[in-house]
Amino acid sequence: MRQPRMTRRAFLQVAGGLVLATLTEIRLPHPVARAITRISWVERGIFPGSGTYTSPPFTTPNPFNSIEVSWKAAVPPGASLTFAVRASPDGQRWTDWIFLEPDPHSGARPDGRIYAAPVLLEPSTALQYRVQLEPGIDGSPVQLEEVELGCVDTRGQELRFLADVPLIDGWIIPRAGWGADESLRFDENGREIWPPSYAPVEKIIIHHTVTQNNPPDPAATVRAIYAYHAITQGWGDIGYNFLVDWQGNVYEGRYGGPNVVGAHTAGYNTGTMGIAVLGDFTSTAPPQPAIDSLMRLIRERAPQIDPGGISYFRDLVDVPNIGGHRDYNITECPGDHLYEVIPDIRGR
Repeated sequence: MRQPRMTRRAFLQVAGGLVLATLTEIRLPHPVARAITRISWVERGIFPGSGTYTSPPFTTPNPFNSIEVSWKAAVPPGASLTFAVRASPDGQRWTDWIFLEPDPHSGARPDGRIYAAPVLLEPSTALQYRVQLEPGIDGSPVQLEEVELGCVDTRGQELRFLADVPLIDGWIIPRAGWGADESLRFDENGREIWPPSYAPVEKIIIHHTVTQNNPPDPAATVRAIYAYHAITQGWGDIGYNFLVDWQGNVYEGRYGGPNVVGAHTAGYNTGTMGIAVLGDFTSTAPPQPAIDSLMRLIRERAPQIDPGGISYFRDLVDVPNIGGHRDYNITECPGDHLYEVIPDIRGR
């Protein structure tokens, strides 16, 4: 079980608005592992109805490598809001602005909160966001209520003790191999947040993570997604059953082993295996090693699936046995360029 969180909060006044800053530390159970640190800021009551708002720079005492952004807003018909973030290692040299897209795997919460997929970058100590607000077709303004900006350090310098963990079936990197902190699956009282449940796999659903393409440290990306799902989203685990990086390495996802139910496709998780390819394939083709490993994973982990089969599934008609997230939910996932190779995956 994870040790109790150390949380510190401070209220600040910035440009007439309220900023709530929160520092959360989660102590890892292994004696040589450091704490996962998540720092977040919430801004309220400072946004225009149209135009551009740029936040002040926020700084952290230690480097981070993952940025998380979420917001609550009322957007009238025809209106839009576009978020971007940037980071700096020293407060002087900044990255280009990185535009954000809503995370296709989380959807809107009951309170209306929208999450963007985590942004992975080089270690930084300062970050900033901006938002462009365009009014509706009748001039109605966007009502941006709140923005939460968070940063997490998922780097792995102190995860050397994981190097010799045996591979699953000789080729799949287990959770311990990519540095999963199993204590995140439990609450402060030791109760498992999301106990495993099981169902035979009937369908394969392919995703993209909408994170950096070809990341230099893919395991750090997997850890960032794990932290985002387990802590920020509050699920208590990573939602995908497996993840595949650009070099073709495959990572065990959701805890529980074969046939465990994940959280990757709203309304259709039971009876499906969710496989995510690290990267954003909206306008970029997926690397061939990733496709090769994706096909091998499906072949070895779901041999009962007819790759070219189509059938009813829940309330859907003519669903392919191997499909993309967009075949189930209203989303662009897994990106046009990954989606267009799925027929080839079925045929090989």
